Amino acid sequence: RDATSTGDPGALARASLPVVASPTSDEPAKKKSKKVLDDSKREERNAREKERSFRISRQINELRNLLSSGGVIVPKGTKSAVLTEAANYIRMLQQHQYRSEIDRQHLVQQMQVIGNGALGPQAATAIRHVAAQNGVW
Repeated sequence: RDATSTGDPGALARASLPVVASPTSDEPAKKKSKKVLDDSKREERNAREKERSFRISRQINELRNLLSSGGVIVPKGTKSAVLTEAANYIRMLQQHQYRSEIDRQHLVQQMQVIGNGALGPQAATAIRHVAAQNGVW
């Protein structure tokens, strides 16, 4: 007889349920083993994060020292203060480099005018000699 012909209304529902194995005495050992693995992975992850944090702190301190040697006073404070000052210092250096390049171009133009004889032949010879020594032309 099948579950539909027994006259028991719950027999069909019970017949279609999957068979579940009863817990064995091995399951607590598996849970404990899994917990040990999870703890081990967590400890490894924490160790990697700690090392990453130390590397960042060392680099921030190196950046603070570089800024100090460049004349920038960085207050002992947050890492973000060091990064902000570093960004400001880099912007200032970029502006200085840009202005220096413009000044250099003006000097080269003046040397070319002098080298072409604008101040006489002796000045032209002298400036061409200096320019050649310094790789200007």
